[in-house]
Amino acid sequence: MNFGDRLRRLEDREEIRALICRYGLLVDQRDIDAVGLLFTRDGIFRSVDGKITSTGRDEVIGQFHKRYAVLGPSNHFTHDTIIEFDEADPDRATGWVNSHAEVVRDGSALWAALRYHDEYRRRSEEHTSELQSQFRISYAVFCLKKK
Repeated sequence: MNFGDRLRRLEDREEIRALICRYGLLVDQRDIDAVGLLFTRDGIFRSVDGKITSTGRDEVIGQFHKRYAVLGPSNHFTHDTIIEFDEADPDRATGWVNSHAEVVRDGSALWAALRYHDEYRRRSEEHTSELQSQFRISYAVFCLKKK
């Protein structure tokens, strides 16, 4: 890999990390439209248990509207990330994100350990080359409920 490719890889890695952070902040701010723009048009958001499955940006946005109907304030925190680039396609990467969230659901405080498995793609829509998550998220949630 030459110097230019290595520099591009570092810039891409940092852009993906910023995307991950932006996701948590926008979810906490309840900015559903901005959350939706983090997904590619054909993005998928799903949980490991199958209770949440949304395909396409519009379904993902609708899914967040439903979730916010029962959620109160939340704080999402990102911990470790692993980002792996596709050697055959420089516009694609996958990653694991370990995080936790402190949320209020139906009036009860919850602490959730989250593990996301994401797919990232560089988008070319809207005349930009910004990396965007396809968010083929499979995530697991383990909650401790405070009574």
